[in-house]
Amino acid sequence: MTNLEHQIQPHERTKLYQLARSILKDTHILASRMPKQFKFTLGTKLIDQATSLTLSIFLAYEEVNDRNRKLQLVKEINHHLQALLLSYRIAYDVRAVSTGERGQIGFGKQVQRLVACTVQQKQWVGAIVTDARI
Repeated sequence: MTNLEHQIQPHERTKLYQLARSILKDTHILASRMPKQFKFTLGTKLIDQATSLTLSIFLAYEEVNDRNRKLQLVKEINHHLQALLLSYRIAYDVRAVSTGERGQIGFGKQVQRLVACTVQQKQWVGAIVTDARI
């Protein structure tokens, strides 16, 4: 392993965290490309929501002592996902972000990632609930 691989935290290897981090990175890029009338309002809101999503995944992953608290934190990830999805839809409706055609970063790619995060989050909830029954 390289030095960098030793510095990667376990939560950074999860698909959910990697998706959220990609969403956050690309949200910064998309916000920087927004027209001025949206950049510091809607753009900042998108960045804040994407940051909250990524942080919520980290916090849920870090909870190891209390299964009920972990379940609550994992369920809260869905609230962050839905808020971010709603803001992206508004940004698209007012034409503050592009569709992201031809492989470019845009609304379509971000929505796909958010939906993939939702699937991962639901599987995580299911795993916690199933584990609690054993």
